[in-house]
Amino acid sequence: MPKKLKKTEKTEKKVKALVDIYLNSIGEVPLLSLSQEIWLAKRIELGSNWARQYLTKANLRLVVSRAKIYAKRSLNLTMLGLIQEGNIGLMAAVEKYDWRYNCRFSTYAVPRIDSAIQRALFYDNRGAIANFSMDDPIGKDSDESMHGIVGDQKAVCPSAKANQTSLQNIFNEVLQEIKEKEQQVIRLSFGISDGIAHTDKEIAKILGTTKERVRQIKAKALRRLKNHKRIAGLQ
Repeated sequence: MPKKLKKTEKTEKKVKALVDIYLNSIGEVPLLSLSQEIWLAKRIELGSNWARQYLTKANLRLVVSRAKIYAKRSLNLTMLGLIQEGNIGLMAAVEKYDWRYNCRFSTYAVPRIDSAIQRALFYDNRGAIANFSMDDPIGKDSDESMHGIVGDQKAVCPSAKANQTSLQNIFNEVLQEIKEKEQQVIRLSFGISDGIAHTDKEIAKILGTTKERVRQIKAKALRRLKNHKRIAGLQ
């Protein structure tokens, strides 16, 4: 088994272990009824930090369930990272929840949790594109990834922000020069347009083709990008 794959599997096991620990700890707080949510919301209005914390803790499982939906769409964020971002949305929902609407807190919170996770995914995936930090292998039998296209970004430019913007502009311009189908696959694979990194299977359904064909198109497109003179000049 390649060292890179072993390292990835070891990391995934560690993250899963941490998620399990997290799930066990949040499971200690029981689920709330509507009347309990309203009672807590009223206390929060009066400035109770205890009620705020309790309503938050009682809904951490909701964040985990939403984070699982987006887990395969992230290029860099781990499950714990997605949960952390979702918790930000949860805390915002706790602050703004109005018990007078007489609706379940989860109904109010889910859009805020999803929005926080989606925003994080958008910036994470766009950042990965700007840095060319993509771990997907270029070919089926190759260990080479998009990291190899530009090398170590710290060595390219001392100004990270300016460098990211410049690289992203170059990438977008070069992307326009490859075939339309290849553009579609790359944009969908790395969430360039909508911030959502789709799997090969999802892309196959969108484009009405097979998963294997998507893999072939992506591999060919990444080779074209790597060999483009503007990108090759950055190595």
